[in-house]
Order: sequence, then structure tokens, then C-alpha cells
Amino acid sequence: MAENMTFKGAILAVATAAIIAIVGSTQEPFWWCKFATCAGPEATIGGGTESPGYDGPSKDVPSEEPLPVSRPFMGPVEQGKNRHGSDFRPSQRVANPEACSALCEQEKACMAMTFVVDMNAPASGGTCWLKNEVPEAQDNPYMASAVKQFHP
Repeated sequence: MAENMTFKGAILAVATAAIIAIVGSTQEPFWWCKFATCAGPEATIGGGTESPGYDGPSKDVPSEEPLPVSRPFMGPVEQGKNRHGSDFRPSQRVANPEACSALCEQEKACMAMTFVVDMNAPASGGTCWLKNEVPEAQDNPYMASAVKQFHP
């Protein structure tokens, strides 16, 4: 066991000398002092808590908890607005602007949508156009649009 500790101490001493040569500093704690005992023949790798200057886990190390994933969602329906162009698939018949918005939200490539009211039978729904870009909104009383949002 003592030979193993001496060997580890020798490896740490060589690594320390290499860092000093590169960085030009002899001040401790070095970055690995958060994870090892950095001084003397009892130096260990992976010890950490008894290291000089050890103050707990580094604040720069990400937590082990996964970061919340922001899922894209559709913004509010813009009644009376057309976002002309940038259609990336054939149109679909849907019941209302909210149904069109739901289709866009489910489609990864969709960035915006425009719902066009069926002028011959307004109560029967209309046509949904999915967009792979966000065209500028234009006034049109027979249409409604929405844009996909990406913030949390």
C-alpha cells in the first residue's frame, strides 16, 4: 500500500512540475486539488475532501440534475393576419385556427402557420398552411396566423 501511495505521489509531483512549467505558477490549490490530496508522499488521486483548500464541489461543475428542456410552443392566434409564403407542405383541411396551430406545434420544421377560412362554408373550417419560416404578417380578415415560440 505504501508503495502505491509513493507511486501516486510521484505521478502527482510530475504532473505538478509540468503544470508549473506551462502556467508558471507554484500557488496551490491547482485545479486537481478539488479531487486529490495535493501535498506530500501521502498524495492520493480521487480523495479530495482532505485536500488543502478544498471547499466542496466546484461551482463550475454542472449539477447532476438535468437542465429543464424548453419545448417549443405556439404563440397566440393572430386573428385577421396572413403570413403569406414559406409553405413547406400541401395544405390541410382543419376545423379552426387552433387545430392548425396544434399541427404546427407538432411539426418540428414548422415555424408559423396561417389558417384560411373557407369562404363558401365558414362554419365548416378552412385550410391550414404550415410555414418553415416566419413571413411578415399582413392584414386579412379571413385569415388567422400563429408563430412558434422557443423561449421557456
